[in-house]
Amino acid sequence: MINSDSRILSIHDLHLYRPNSNECYGSVHVVLNENLTLIEIEKILENIRFILSQVIKVVFTNLFKNYTKKRFFV
Repeated sequence: MINSDSRILSIHDLHLYRPNSNECYGSVHVVLNENLTLIEIEKILENIRFILSQVIKVVFTNLFKNYTKKRFFV
C-alpha cells in the first residue's frame, strides 16, 4: 500500500516495536523523488502515517526529514 505511490522511490528499514498488547510504535525510511514540492512531500508522509495507524495500528510515528538526500524517516 505504501509503495504503490510512484513518487516513492524506495522504502526500507521498517521497524515495529510493540512494548505491550495495546501499543505499537514504528519507523520506516522513505526515499522520495527529488522533484517534489514540500506540500507534496507532506501529503505523502501524512498518507504513510495514516496507513501505519489504520492498517498496522501504529500509535506513534517520529518524522525526520533529510532534505539533502530527499530521504524521510517516518
